[in-house]
This record gives sequence, structure tokens and C-alpha cells, in this order.
Amino acid sequence: MSASVMSRRASEALGVALFFGALLWFVALASYTPGDPTWFFYAGPPKQAANFAGTFGAFLAESSFQLLGYASFLIPVVLLVAGYHYFWCRSLPAGYTKSIGAVVLLLCVSALLGLTVGTPHTADTSVPAGGHLGAVLSDLAVQYLNRTGGAIVILSLGLLGFILTTQVSLSAVSSAVAAKVRARIGALTEEMKARRDAKRRDEQRREVMRKHLGRDAAPEDMKPARTRQDAEASEAASRRRPAPVTALTAPPAPPRHCSASTRPPKSRCRSTTSSWGWSRSPRRCIATPKPPRQRQTTCRHCARAGSTCTAARPTRSRT
Repeated sequence: MSASVMSRRASEALGVALFFGALLWFVALASYTPGDPTWFFYAGPPKQAANFAGTFGAFLAESSFQLLGYASFLIPVVLLVAGYHYFWCRSLPAGYTKSIGAVVLLLCVSALLGLTVGTPHTADTSVPAGGHLGAVLSDLAVQYLNRTGGAIVILSLGLLGFILTTQVSLSAVSSAVAAKVRARIGALTEEMKARRDAKRRDEQRREVMRKHLGRDAAPEDMKPARTRQDAEASEAASRRRPAPVTALTAPPAPPRHCSASTRPPKSRCRSTTSSWGWSRSPRRCIATPKPPRQRQTTCRHCARAGSTCTAARPTRSRT
């Protein structure tokens, strides 16, 4: 394997280790119990630790709370960010600057907790909110700067540590926030102005209608009529509206004098196909009889129809 592949595998392994370390540290801090048996901090009879991470988790949580107090919850966050960069083999820009900023931020949060909260008393033991390190820093700030000055200095250093850790530009953030606030205020101002203009136009319209209709006009008469655009829109909508669907009913019967009322009689002609499969000439239909065929004769003398010529009648010869 090449050196680059080994470096990548080592970086991924370190990232996974930091992920699991951050998770274990957070579980130990979240399930911290002051009375758990821990190394170097417990002198009672042996018993089972109630911490979710066991005796090691109890020792880790006790050490963290004794040193930094509730600011210890920032340690898993730092480990998680570092593990993410190591796992994806991404170089951390300004790594030393961010590390120094993280340490300063952690100490400032601990000192601020020690200055504001103090030492909360629990059922088993008393642990300073900012740990012993936070208590020492807060006492030094109060001794030399008093309580108000110490709080201002601690907040300033904490803000500086936040900027160094996150590399966030406060000027850009403040500019973006100010732009959003100005846009929101401008939108509210325009809305209020539009409402005032609409109210003023309504009052003017009512005044004109009161002058034309008289002083005793009813309030319903002074309601503004619909505009031309609203009327055209409603008319177009009524045109596009489909016709109402009515119940399906049988069509009315046609009158007796109509040709549609007379149906052709049912044909009673016999089939033109015999039972043997061969066809035969159709017989005359009983329902529609044919008129009798008249025999036309032609006269030999005048070439006229026999029905009108007397000479065309046959005569019997006498023998």
C-alpha cells in the first residue's frame, strides 16, 4: 500500500474513534450520578455504578464536572467536529487558531457559570456549576474587576473565543440581520400606508355618494359598487361555468302526426335459408304484399295500350 492510502485509512480510523469517544463522553455526562463509585473520588463501600457507561463513565463524568462543571458538555461537540474532519480526510483550516479559540471559549463559559450560578447543592455532594477551574477564574475576576467588570471581561473573551473557533464574521452577520430587519420594517410600512390610502379612498367615495344621494341615505346605499374589472371577471367565470347536470329522463313521445311515431311493421317473412344449408328464393312477405301485376297489351292496329283501345280486346272467331 502507498503512503497516501495508509494515511487515509489512519485518518478514517481516527475519525471513527473520535465519533465513539464523543458519544461515550456525552452518555457519561448525561447519566452522571454524584454517588457513583469512581476512581480517586469514592471512599465508601463497593457498589454497582448507576452510570450508563459503567465505572469508567462515572469517573469520566466526575472528573469533567469537578474540573469544568456544566461547561463539560462542550467537549463532546469539539470531539464530534474533529472526528468529522478526520473521517472525511478534510484538512481543518486554521486548526491551531480554532483550537485556541475552543479552549478560550470553554474556560470563559466555565468562569461565567461560576460567576452567575455558583455552587448548586445536590442530594449527595456539591459540585460548582463551572467546576473548580471556573470558580477560581470567577473569583479572580471579582477580586480585580468586581462583579460587573468581571462579567464584561468574561463575556468579551468568550465572544473572542467564539469568533476564533467558528471563523464567523460578525460584521457580515450583523449586516445580514440589519438588511432583513430593514426589509421587514419596509414591508410593514408599505402595508400600513396601503391600508390608510384604501381607508381614505373609501371615505371620499362615501362622501361623494352622500352628496348625490342626500343626507338621509341608508348605509346600504353608500356601499361602493363593484368595479368594472370585478364585473368582467364574474361574467367570464359564469361563462366558463359548465351547465348544471339534470336527472336523466326519457325523451317526450313524438306527436301522432309526426313520422317518427310510426314504426315499420315487424317483418313476418320466413327465412331464405333452408335447414340443409342451401339458400332458396325468398317468399313474399305477408306484411308488405306486392300489388297485382297488370298485363299490358298493345293494339296491333293503332299501337296503343290495350286498356284504352277497344280493338285490342280479343275476339273469338266463329267457325
